[in-house]
Amino acid sequence: MEPATVLIVATGKDSGDAERVRRDLLEAGFKVAAVRVEELQQVLPAVRPALVIANLADGQAGDLDLCKRITGMCPAPIIAIGSAADEGYIIAMVEEVVDDYMTRPVNPLELVARVRSILRRIHPELVPDRSNIRALQAKPAGQPARKRRFALPGILHHFTRRDS
Repeated sequence: MEPATVLIVATGKDSGDAERVRRDLLEAGFKVAAVRVEELQQVLPAVRPALVIANLADGQAGDLDLCKRITGMCPAPIIAIGSAADEGYIIAMVEEVVDDYMTRPVNPLELVARVRSILRRIHPELVPDRSNIRALQAKPAGQPARKRRFALPGILHHFTRRDS
């Protein structure tokens, strides 16, 4: 069976971010279609995605309306990607319209894992084999761990700092 189609809905502001997400999902073995918000109504019926990723522009009321529009046009689950730091807003998004919310910057392995997790529950036959994500694992994960010394009276400890 063919892998699931993931639709990325890109706002005009963050098209580079949407392109990165598209590449990551392609490398993981998914079929990916990307569309701008303005083209959503024409493209959505033809694509029939198994999952939608909404790459949000952080206009909170506009983001909520966009996700509600997507939900009204398509029964597919939605993962929203945004930069909001307001926990109340994120909780409202998850409670009302989206299935998951990720804040930027998005870790490609985490995004693929979340897409796979949601699809595994509703369309297990459409989830590509995990062997396809090797290319993502080869990407640098960040700075190497650095050792630090920390001293308490009479005690010396060596700690390794891990940046997430």
